[in-house]
Amino acid sequence: MKKFWDSHYMDTDFEDTPSRSASPVSPKKHSGVVPQILALIAVCIVLALIFGTAAAFATKKAQFAAGLRRADPKPSATANAKNASYMDLGRLRLQTADENVVLILEPWFPYQQNDTDFIEEISSKKRAIKIAITSYFRTHTKQQLLSAGENTVKSDLLGEINGMLISGKFSAIYFSEYLFLN
Repeated sequence: MKKFWDSHYMDTDFEDTPSRSASPVSPKKHSGVVPQILALIAVCIVLALIFGTAAAFATKKAQFAAGLRRADPKPSATANAKNASYMDLGRLRLQTADENVVLILEPWFPYQQNDTDFIEEISSKKRAIKIAITSYFRTHTKQQLLSAGENTVKSDLLGEINGMLISGKFSAIYFSEYLFLN
């Protein structure tokens, strides 16, 4: 074993060994058509995105935040000495006429605070109000509801609910949540 070590490693002097190549290695310059084609493709993609976006806004087919709904006022914003908010229905999970589309809805109604007969009536008809809301959304598809618009949906629901009430009427209906889940 000693002979093998001595013959292979002891004779080599690492400090005095000159470098194997006298000229420094220069990096290979990329020349050719491939990098130019890739750069041209990247520039074309960027220009297509810029001009496509500009054309969409110029033709008014695209609207900023078009899919977002405008938030209704909070119940606390309408409450004062005369008015209160009826929020006892809570958050409703409603099935639409579509097979796999569910609507999350949290309706509330402003009413006159001093009308005790009306307060008793809406408390006793809470279940009927929920059934009216549920049946309304069960008979409409998501597309029908979106194309009709939220204001039309609100006026339809308000008409149905006020039709059940005798001692008073709600002046408006608001949605804290109005969210479709697919």
